[in-house]
Amino acid sequence: MTNYQHRSSTSILLIDDDEEDFLITRDIIADFPSGAYTLAWEPDFEKAKVKILQNEHEAYLVDFRLGAESGLDLIRYSLEKGIMGPFILLTGQGDLQIDEEARRLGAVDYMVKGSINPDQLERSIRYGIQHVLNLNEIKELNQQLERRVMERTRDLARANERLSYSNESLQKEVDERKQAEKALRESQKIYSAIASNFPDGMLCVLDKDLRFLLVDGKAEEPEMGNKQDWIGSYASSMTFIDQKEAFIKNLKNVIKGVPLNMEVTVANGEREYQINAVPLFDDEEKIQNLLIVCKNITERKKAEKEVLRALNQEKELNELKSRFVTTASHEFRTPLSTILSSVSLIGRYISDSDQKEKIDKHVHRIKSSVNNLTYILNDFLSLGKLEEGKTTFNPVSFDLEQMISEVVSQISPTLKEDQQILLSISEGTFGEIYVDEQMTKNILINLLNNASKYSGERQKIHLGLGRENGLLKITVKDEGIGIPKKDQQRLFDRFFRANNAINIQGTGLGLNIVKKYIELMNGHIEFSSEENKGTEFRVAIPITQPSYD
Repeated sequence: MTNYQHRSSTSILLIDDDEEDFLITRDIIADFPSGAYTLAWEPDFEKAKVKILQNEHEAYLVDFRLGAESGLDLIRYSLEKGIMGPFILLTGQGDLQIDEEARRLGAVDYMVKGSINPDQLERSIRYGIQHVLNLNEIKELNQQLERRVMERTRDLARANERLSYSNESLQKEVDERKQAEKALRESQKIYSAIASNFPDGMLCVLDKDLRFLLVDGKAEEPEMGNKQDWIGSYASSMTFIDQKEAFIKNLKNVIKGVPLNMEVTVANGEREYQINAVPLFDDEEKIQNLLIVCKNITERKKAEKEVLRALNQEKELNELKSRFVTTASHEFRTPLSTILSSVSLIGRYISDSDQKEKIDKHVHRIKSSVNNLTYILNDFLSLGKLEEGKTTFNPVSFDLEQMISEVVSQISPTLKEDQQILLSISEGTFGEIYVDEQMTKNILINLLNNASKYSGERQKIHLGLGRENGLLKITVKDEGIGIPKKDQQRLFDRFFRANNAINIQGTGLGLNIVKKYIELMNGHIEFSSEENKGTEFRVAIPITQPSYD
């Protein structure tokens, strides 16, 4: 314990990595009315730890930011090592959360740089030193009390063994025990003063009969009355608690060694409290008392209910959106199929017309538009199933070559004029393969459709396939507009469209769906792109083994 009284001047250590702050602090301390202060400075976090452990200063001013470290870390470390301080935390701007954390750790004050004047700082240092002296005095009093109680206990034991003490000697022992009990009550008053600063709640100590021995804190409820009137009364008298019977039952379990954690309401549910209770043991590890901590959580509960209400509203809106998208998509598919079928029939009926070339051109446009709209509807349906968890990984064995042929045939009518899909197939790729056929097909359709949309007429689209190390590898490369560098990190976000693609038809869902499909198959996708030169997507899908169970 530092003996502050024997020093001619008050020694202060400033821990701050900013020399300018040191100079400012030095000037402030120089203006202290008493002038009996000396200031030492340490900018280094590790060296500050060593100096604090030397316990050669009477107060410590600790900056909140110390390079990569925090002033709170330094205070925590010092207190854990038994250095009482006092510690005063300095920060560049006020922050209630930092203030509360600093005081919880044991800092005696929290001050904002730039608004400190000599009177304030000197008063804070003086009160902090006095606070540490008081704590040390309390500690010393308790130690003295423990020693005196132990001494009296030993004396009584000897008295009982000898049975030769006179009544006068016995009375003396009783008087001394009363003095010890009086000292204990005085100590309890000191602890009560500390407990009275407990914010938004109460601290209570009860005996084994659930009778209040100590009550304090800042909780003020009209129904509770004067908390000091509780002392000596029983917990069963707390009629203002709505769940009193359950509360009393749980307190009885605490006396048996079972900690309590429950929430109760007060005044017919107007306010809510968090109740925590634990048993207190004596030196023989026997339960003698219990400690109750009551925390007012009314505002927190209101906030939680508001958040839950907002979440439920958002959930309802999402469900409504999903139902609408699914219903609308299904309703569009039938007329689109009818239009596409009718267009195909028109193409057959007018094969001999002298306007065939023009009619074919318009028929192709209708087919392309219908197919594009179909892709959009399929994207919405796919996204809805993915979000609802209705899309599952379902590997089957199928002919890869036939599937690729079907995909190319499906995409071809939507290609722009003179666009071509060029296939590059590694040896041994075609044949039976065991992956999720529908997901793989949808991935190819989406990537090829994007390659066509974002490429010009007469440009080539390269589709590469191969098998390597148990993976099906797919490459789709175009010679189109590319993706701006700043947009690439968001490419797989839902509804995201790159800046250079705003005027091109699309939903911004395709690549998001592709990525979700690939993740369901435990595969991965990557891409490289350069604006105005094209984009290449590379997909790897694990080839699973069929189960014959």
